[in-house]
Amino acid sequence: MPPSFIQRLRSSADLARARRLHDGGDIARAEAAYRTALARSPDQPDAHRGLCVLLCGRGEAQIALQHGLEALRLRPGWADAHNCLGVALSALSRLDEAVDQFRRALQAEPGHASAHVNLGNALIEQGSFDAAIEHYVQAVALDPENSTAHLTLAMALEEDGRYADALASYGRAQALAPNDGIRIKMATLLPLFPRSSREIDALRERLDREIAALTARPLRLRDPAREVGQTAFLLPYQGRNDRDLQVKLAALYEHACPDLLYTAPHCRGPGARRPRLRVGFASGYFRAHSVGIWFNRLIALLAQNPEFEVVLIDLSGAADAELRAACARYVAPAPDLALARGAIAREELDVLVYADIGMDALSYFLAFGRLAPVQCAMLGHPVTSGIRNVDYFISSALFEPEDAQSHYSERLVRLEALPVFIARPLPPAVPKGRARLGLPEDRSLYACPMMLHKFHPDFDAAMAAILRRDPRAEIVLFKDSRYPRRHEGLRRRFAAAHPDVADRLRFLPWANLEDLMSIIVAVDVVIDTFHFSAGTTAFLVLAFGTPLVTLPGDYVRGRPTYGCYRKMGMLDCVARTPEEYVELAVRLGTDRDFRDSVRQRILQTCGTLYSDHAAVDELAAFLSGAGSNAAPYASHHP
Repeated sequence: MPPSFIQRLRSSADLARARRLHDGGDIARAEAAYRTALARSPDQPDAHRGLCVLLCGRGEAQIALQHGLEALRLRPGWADAHNCLGVALSALSRLDEAVDQFRRALQAEPGHASAHVNLGNALIEQGSFDAAIEHYVQAVALDPENSTAHLTLAMALEEDGRYADALASYGRAQALAPNDGIRIKMATLLPLFPRSSREIDALRERLDREIAALTARPLRLRDPAREVGQTAFLLPYQGRNDRDLQVKLAALYEHACPDLLYTAPHCRGPGARRPRLRVGFASGYFRAHSVGIWFNRLIALLAQNPEFEVVLIDLSGAADAELRAACARYVAPAPDLALARGAIAREELDVLVYADIGMDALSYFLAFGRLAPVQCAMLGHPVTSGIRNVDYFISSALFEPEDAQSHYSERLVRLEALPVFIARPLPPAVPKGRARLGLPEDRSLYACPMMLHKFHPDFDAAMAAILRRDPRAEIVLFKDSRYPRRHEGLRRRFAAAHPDVADRLRFLPWANLEDLMSIIVAVDVVIDTFHFSAGTTAFLVLAFGTPLVTLPGDYVRGRPTYGCYRKMGMLDCVARTPEEYVELAVRLGTDRDFRDSVRQRILQTCGTLYSDHAAVDELAAFLSGAGSNAAPYASHHP
C-alpha cells in the first residue's frame, strides 16, 4: 500500500531532522533519520540523495551509488541527483561516468555551483587542470558566498604554484566560514618556487611563529585528513634541518585533535603469540611511482620469507597486482581516517611500516595512531615525520651523514645496503636520436629530468653558471605532466635572477618512459638537483652510463645519487662544492674523451645497484629483531 498522508508527513519531518543532523556533523543519527524517512515513505528522492551524500562521505560509495540512482529515478533530470551520482562515481574511480553526470547536472541547472566544483575535482583527476580551474572560477562567480568554492579554487591555485592567489582564496574561504582546518592550511602554506635562500629562511620563521600561535589557542579538528587535507610536503625541499618544525607541527595536530593518538586494542596489552611475525606495509603509492619502484619488489621478496606474514595496506586501492599477489593479506581501507585506522587495527600487526609519511594526508595522519607495537617510516618521503608514535626511520649508511640522528625524531636505522630493490632498466633497443626528440645537434646538452618542486634557488645559480661557462650549452628541463603551467613559475624565477642566460633553458613536455630513456642517452650530462637529489632517476640514468653530476647535501634527501656512487665505488661525478659541481659538469659537457671515459666507468660499476638481495636480508633482520623484542605501546625514541 502507498504511504498514508500521516506517514508522508512524519517522513518529511524525519527528512528535515536528518538534514539538520547531517549539517551538524552527527552522521550516525542523520543516517538513522534518513532511513526512518524512507521506511515511512520509500519514494522520497531527497532522502535517497541525502543518503548518497552521507555514504559517500563515509567511504561507502558503492551503496551510495544505488541511492543516487534511486533519487534520479524518482525525480528524472534533477541536478542534485546527477551531482551526487557523480560524486559516488568519482569515489569509485569511474571518472568518465562521473564527468558525464556533473555535465548533466549543469545542463539541468547551469548555475549549480557545487556541480562546477565537483566537475573541477574530476577533471583534475583526469589531468585536465586548466579546465578544472575554469569550473572553480565559475563556481565562485555563481556563488561568491560559497566557502567551499573558494576553498577548492585555493587548493587548485596552490597546486598550480600560484602562492599569492592561493593564499588570497584561502583567506576568502576562511572569512566566509571560519574553521580551524583552513586556518592551519593558511599557516602552513609554502610557495612552490621561493625566490631565494633568504626568502626560505623568512618562510620558515613565519611557519614557526604560526605553529606556535596556533598551538597556544584552542583548536578543534574532528578529522585533520579531511579538514586540512595536506601535509608540509614542500618543507624538505628547502634544504634545511626539518626535525624541529616537523615535531612542532605534529604537536599542533595533537593539540587540535587528541583523537589522532588512538591506540589499537592489541597494542594495549601483551599481544598474541603467533608463529610468524605479522608485518604491514602501508602506502598509497605501491604502483608506477617512485615509492613503488623502490619498494614493491623489496616487499614482495620479504613476503617469501617464512618468518613473516606480510600484509599489504593499499591506501589508494591501486597497488600493483603482482605485489598484491605476493603478500599474505591485502587490505584496501576506505579513504577515511577513522575507517582506515580501524581496518589496520583489525589486522593486529606486530610491525607497521609506512613506505612514506608526508606525501599525502591520509598516511600522515594515520601515523599518529599506535596501530602496531612497532612503527617505522621508510625513505619514500625522505624526511623525519616528527610524529611521536613513529619509532624508527629505516635508511642506509650509504645515504646518511655522520650526524644524521639529529635530523630525526625517530630512531635512525642505517642499513648497510641501499634500502631498495630495483631491476636494472634496459635502454631502448633503438634509442631516438636528438633530431627525432626535437633537440639540437650542435649544442652541449645538460638534462635535469626531475620534478619541478626539487629546484632550489641555489640550484638555479649553478645552472646559470654552467650556461655562462659553456656558451654552447642548453639545459633541458621538463614540464609537469599534471600541471601545464607550473614550470612558468620556475622560468620566471630563473629569468629574474639570471636574465643573461634564461633563453637557454629548454622545457620539454614530461616524457613517457621510452622517450625519457632516449633523452638520457642522447644528452651529454645529467645534472642532479641541490638539497633534494635524484632518486629513481639516478637508477635510470646510471644504468645507461650517462654521467650524473651530484653535490651531496647535508640531509638524506640530498644524498641518494651520492649513495649510489658510493655503492659503485666510483666518485668521479661527485663534487664537494657548488663551484666544483659547475666545473665538473662543464668538463663533462665539453670534453668528449673525458665524458666517454666516465661513461665507461659508470657502465663497469653500476651493476651493483640493481637487484641487490642484501637489502632484503638486512630489512628482514631488522624487522625480526624489532618486532620480537618490542613491548606493546613502547616508545623507541632516542
